[in-house]
Amino acid sequence: MTDHTPTVSLIVSTKDRHHQLNRLLRALSEQTFRDFDVIIVEQNDKPMIGDILAQSWTFAVRHLHTPCEQGASRGRNHGLAFSTAEFVLFPDDDCWYPPTFLERGISELRQRNLDALTGRPTDERGQTIDGRYEMTAQRITRANVWTTQIEWLAFWRRELLIQVGGFDEQVGVGATTPWQSAEGQDLMLRMLAAGARCWYDPTLNGHDAGLDRRHADDAFIARARKYGRGMGFVMRKHRLGLGTPARFLVRSIAGTVLAAARGRLPLAKFYAATALGRAEGLLGRCFGNADETATRSP
Repeated sequence: MTDHTPTVSLIVSTKDRHHQLNRLLRALSEQTFRDFDVIIVEQNDKPMIGDILAQSWTFAVRHLHTPCEQGASRGRNHGLAFSTAEFVLFPDDDCWYPPTFLERGISELRQRNLDALTGRPTDERGQTIDGRYEMTAQRITRANVWTTQIEWLAFWRRELLIQVGGFDEQVGVGATTPWQSAEGQDLMLRMLAAGARCWYDPTLNGHDAGLDRRHADDAFIARARKYGRGMGFVMRKHRLGLGTPARFLVRSIAGTVLAAARGRLPLAKFYAATALGRAEGLLGRCFGNADETATRSP
C-alpha cells in the first residue's frame, strides 16, 4: 500500500471462494479508470488466497484476515475502516465488471453530485439477472429501493457511509441472525433518511453467474427462504407500511401458484420458500425449527 489516497476503494468480503475472486481482480486489472485500490477481507479459517495476492496486480491490494468475524456485512465494515477513498464499492467475491464500469460510475457520481449510485445486474448479454429492476434511470426513494438496489453494484460516498454507521451487521449473508439479505436496501434507506442524494442508472451494469430458479435444489430453496426473511425484516425495521410488503408477498405467492399450475415444481418450491421467508421477516420471527444460525451461501 502507498500513501496515495485513491478515488475509490473496492472492499471485498470473501469466504470459500478462490477462482471467482481471481476473476474479479482480473476484471479490475482491465478497468479504464485506474485510481482505485482493493481491500480484501478474508474470513476463511486459514488463508487460502495467497497465490492470488502474490500476483503482480496493477493496483494496490490490502489483505485483512479475519477468521473470527463472520458475515458479509461485518467483513465490509471491517474493510471500510481501512479505506481513505472518497467513494467505496463492495463487490461480491463472485461478481465481475466490464472495463468501463468504474470510469462510468465515478463520472456519473461527479456530474450529478451524488452520495450513492447504483446499477442493474446483468449477464454479459445485457439481460437482467437476480430479480426485477427498473429499466429507466431515476432518483432512489423509499418506494423504489427494492427495484433499484443491489449491494455489489452500489457506489457510496465514504464519509456519509461512515456517518450512518455502515452496514447493519445483524443483516445480510452470513450474519448470526436469520435475516440473510437486504443489507443493501437497509443501508440505502438509512442513507436516504440522512438526506443523501441517491441515483439509479440501469445502463450501469455488472455481472455474476445469476440464480437459476427453474432448477432449484433443496439448498437453493433453503437459501430463498433465508433471503426472504432478510427482505421482510428490513421492511419491518424501516416501517414501510402495508402496501410494499403486501405487494412483494402476494407476488411470491402468485409465483408459487402459477409455477405449480404449469407443473414446474422446483420453481414453485422456490417461490413458496420466498413467500414464507418474507412472512417470517415481516413478523420478526421464524416458524418451526427454522431459526438456526444461517451460514454463508456457496
